[in-house]
Order: sequence, then C-alpha cells, then structure tokens
Amino acid sequence: MSRDEAWREDLSAFKNGLTERHIDLFNRISKSDFEKNITALEANIAQLQDYEIAVELMKILALVGDSHTNITPWANGTFRQFPLEFTVLKDGIFVTKAEDERILKAKLIAVNSLKTKEVLKKLETLIPHENPQRVKAVTDILLQTPEVLQALDIIENMESVEFSFEKDGEIFIESIAPQTGKVALKNVLDELSDDVPAYQMNEKIPYWFGYFDDSRTIYVQYNACVEMPRQSFKNFTEEVFTFAEEHGATKFVLDMRNNTGGDSRIIHPMVSALKRNAQFNKRGNLFVITGERTFSSAVLNTLLVQDNTQAILIGEATGAAPNHFGEVKSFSLPNSTIRVTYSTRFLKTSDAKANTIVPDILAERTSVDYFSGRDRVMEAILKYKISMGF
Repeated sequence: MSRDEAWREDLSAFKNGLTERHIDLFNRISKSDFEKNITALEANIAQLQDYEIAVELMKILALVGDSHTNITPWANGTFRQFPLEFTVLKDGIFVTKAEDERILKAKLIAVNSLKTKEVLKKLETLIPHENPQRVKAVTDILLQTPEVLQALDIIENMESVEFSFEKDGEIFIESIAPQTGKVALKNVLDELSDDVPAYQMNEKIPYWFGYFDDSRTIYVQYNACVEMPRQSFKNFTEEVFTFAEEHGATKFVLDMRNNTGGDSRIIHPMVSALKRNAQFNKRGNLFVITGERTFSSAVLNTLLVQDNTQAILIGEATGAAPNHFGEVKSFSLPNSTIRVTYSTRFLKTSDAKANTIVPDILAERTSVDYFSGRDRVMEAILKYKISMGF
C-alpha cells in the first residue's frame, strides 16, 4: 500500500468510524458538509505532508463542535514540541517553562511577525469548543507545536521559528528549534521555592488535602475524576472529614480548577458528606474553585455540589457547558495510528442553554500573580465575609 492509499484508508475509517459511533455527530455540522470536507481533504492528500493532513482533520472536528471528539497526533509522533511552555493569563500569554532562561516570564508578542491576536484566531479553527474558556485551556499546547504553526501558515520554517517576546520593557526576538529528545526545562515556579501556591503543588496527584491552620480551612484539591490505587476516594473523604472534626475546621474549599474530568460518580461520597455537614454546608463556609481547565465530569461535579449544598463558586468560568457531549470512547486509524475520541452520550443537566458555568465570584490570574506565587482565589476565600448579595 502506498502512502497516499494508506491515508485514503485512514480517512475512510475516520469518516465511517465517527458516523457510526458518535451519538450525534451532525448536531452542529450537516452530514453533507462533513463528508464534503473529507472529500476535499482526500483530493489533496498527494500535495500534503502527514502533519498537514492531521491538522486538516483537526479543522474538520472543530466544525463538529464537540470538545470531547478530537484526535491526538502528539501520541504517535506526528507532532513535536518546542522546548518551552506557555500559560495563558488574563494579561497575555507568558513563557512559564523554557530551556533558555532569558525567555522565562516573557510575554509572547508575535510568532514569525504575526501578532499574537492573529495567531490565536488561526489556532481557534483547530479547537472543538463550546466557549472561549476551552480555547484558552488548550491554546498553549498548540502554540508549542511547530507542525500546527506551519500547517496554519503562521511560520515558514519549522526548524527555526522566530518568537517575539516582551520582558522588563524590552521587546526581543528568539529563534527556537523543536526539541529533540528529552529536554530539561526551567520552571518559573522553581524560583518560588516554598511559596508555590497550593493549587500548583501537586497537580499530578488526583486528590489530596491540606489545612490552613490560621483560618481553620480544609483545602481539598480534586485534580482528576479517577480512583487512586493506594486510597479510594471514599476512604479519602472519610480521612478528610475526620481530620476536619479533630482540628475544628470551619471552612471547606474544593478546588477543581485543574480537573479535566474522568468518572463523574467518584465524587459522590464527598458531596454527600458536605450536604450532611452542618458546619461546612452554609453560605460563606463552603467554596468550589473552577477555571478554564474545569472540564467534562468536573463540570458535572461542580453542578452536583452547587445543587446539593450552599457552596459559593469562585475562580474562572469552566471550559465546558453544563449540557455537553461526553462519556468518551476512542478508535485508532489503521495506518497513521492516530487516535480518535468521540462522545457516546449527551449529558443534559438543565434546561438552560448556558455555554459555561460562571462563578459567583470572578478571580482571574494575572502574570504578576503567577510569577509571585499569589493565589487571588484563596486570598478571597480566606478573607470572605457575608455581605449583600454574597
């Protein structure tokens, strides 16, 4: 089988697999438009590089408009990365990890002379989303991918890309090549030492808790809706509430700003415990933190807590709508081995047509906050007092 024939087989598998398996593939795009886009891509296979075909598939899925239906070309090596990481903040896009220390904390101004605003418009065409928060949540990984930038005509040479930065009042250009092999990146959080905020301490751990002794506040960070082998979430919940009672805790914080989803049922023991707890389940004593990375089952969990308790929502709007497609399954294309995810259910939680959950109290991260280790959300919670409205 030739390379072009292999891709034609993959496109057929892509079209048929999604059409047959997705719960409602043509909710936002018509079947004829979906097939027309695939036919146009098939006609151009010979003129396109492998990575360009992958990007075209991403464009088609963005038109489908289901955030859970996507492809992952990073996993099979189709896409590479630059040796840096970006974080999207209220006041811009900043370098938060880098091989070159000079560009740490620098604000991205342009890529290959194209201003950041125009770059973001192009990247948005690849992101299936229900709201701008979802775009914000995944923009960073696309910015770090040379093949994506090349396929969107943002850059001309993937092996040396000119990024324009601003730092300490100076604007400068750095030529950066994709990383080869494992590269050790410097992290701006390393400079904070013991002052790293709680929400950034253990992002890889599905769930953990701490205690703010001065304010008698229990802090639970729920980063992923999965069970940990060493401790079930039910046992974890029992440990948290035993500790809270022994220490006379008066406030409870459930932080889901890093939680991108999983199994929405896992949180049930904690929601039940919060609902029954007379100390925590009152206005001003219970808080749920959300952000743009709060997605999928984490959004359902946010609603569950909101509906069953007196919790105040604080932070930033969620990356998914209350009603959304979900319960994801996947299949792989036979030749490129690109994995395709798709939704098997539409999860309806309300009759409202909101495209996100907006918190009761908005607290957005700025670059000054990020680089100084300041967490405005926790500051607002610890200083919170009942007032008019809230």
